[in-house]
Amino acid sequence: MWHVVPEGDAGRLLRSWTGHEIHRTAFGPVGASEGGGWCIVRAEAERDPDRYPDFGAEFDAVMPELVLRTCALAEPAADLRTRMVRLVAEATGDTDAPSAFVETSLLGTRTDPPPADRP
Repeated sequence: MWHVVPEGDAGRLLRSWTGHEIHRTAFGPVGASEGGGWCIVRAEAERDPDRYPDFGAEFDAVMPELVLRTCALAEPAADLRTRMVRLVAEATGDTDAPSAFVETSLLGTRTDPPPADRP
């Protein structure tokens, strides 16, 4: 599970059970000719192996977007999930791990807040 903390044009992604900041992102606007909105223009990743596993630079590029899309925006992001599982398998050599196990161990599950009329 992740905590997503927005800070102006940036975001901090923290592991919920440790509070460790694992990813930091910076956002920039996307031109109207490209559909508008915002995109990640820079990302940093935790490199202490005691805090987060190192599955490589491509993994570190995938995870911030995956966390934001799945945890913050509740999008399925199937393409990013598939890439994440593939990258973990390549980094560890474990190609037999069920994808649902890999996804849950790294992403957790999204918990929606209760409706406003329920505590």
